[in-house]
Amino acid sequence: MLDMKHYELICAIDEHSSLKDAASALGLTQPAASYRLQEIEKRLTVNIYDKRGRKLVLLPSGERLLKAGKLLLPFVRKVETEAVMLGRSDSYIRWGVSAYDTFDTILQYLPEASFNKLDINRYNTSNLVNALFEREVDFIIDTTPVNTKDFHCEKIFDDELLLTLNHKHPLNTAKHFSIEKIAQYPYLTYSRTHQPDMEFDTIFRPNNCSPNNCSPNTIREADSVSLILKILSMNQQYVTFLSAWAAKNSPFDNITTLKKTAYSAPCTWYIIYHQSVENRPEIREVIRALQTIAEIK
Repeated sequence: MLDMKHYELICAIDEHSSLKDAASALGLTQPAASYRLQEIEKRLTVNIYDKRGRKLVLLPSGERLLKAGKLLLPFVRKVETEAVMLGRSDSYIRWGVSAYDTFDTILQYLPEASFNKLDINRYNTSNLVNALFEREVDFIIDTTPVNTKDFHCEKIFDDELLLTLNHKHPLNTAKHFSIEKIAQYPYLTYSRTHQPDMEFDTIFRPNNCSPNNCSPNTIREADSVSLILKILSMNQQYVTFLSAWAAKNSPFDNITTLKKTAYSAPCTWYIIYHQSVENRPEIREVIRALQTIAEIK
């Protein structure tokens, strides 16, 4: 079996075309590079290059090794870098955040010791749970519970999705209107993907049945709730469905929510964390901070 150093040489020869230049790029002497090339062919018992003057030309066997090297080297370098970073940051705990970036308000309620040990990593909403499963992060906050032996899921607080808009929006003064009427206005969302428990399936098209079997005519995506609130504050035509908590804690005074049973949906926030961090005090501090902001009106 070849070592990674052998694949490094094959890739370097491909890039520089000559053994001399490849050796220089790798910090080797030409005799050392020549010996390494001979070692490759000895181990595999085949020739992988044809020498044409000062140039080395890959044979089919060498082409196959080159293809493997171009896949292996970037992957191994990435893994090694991640291993070094993890080894240097064992004391840190990684929080995966998604479009609901308004949760950054919990930072002011965290003790300094916990705050200083938080790494915060941003993900697309549809990739958040996968980042947890892949152990790229230690915990997330989400509205869909996860029940597996490797992860713990704790309820933080109950919430609901409410129609959210600028206070000068025409619907804000309308006495009666349908979900079909809402769908006529340009709609802001952090994900066009129809996900369980989200507004497309629970409000616009509940169980994909009539009478509310509809979708917004125009959809605009902004993968940040903070940005969505900003756009709503500036534009009197857009509508969206957001967490009541996020809307009520908006920094913009001209944002309002309309709570009517026909177009609202319950949701619950959970903190989901890997069992390896269940005893970390930072987890309990984050939970307490989340419960604190949930109580603020």
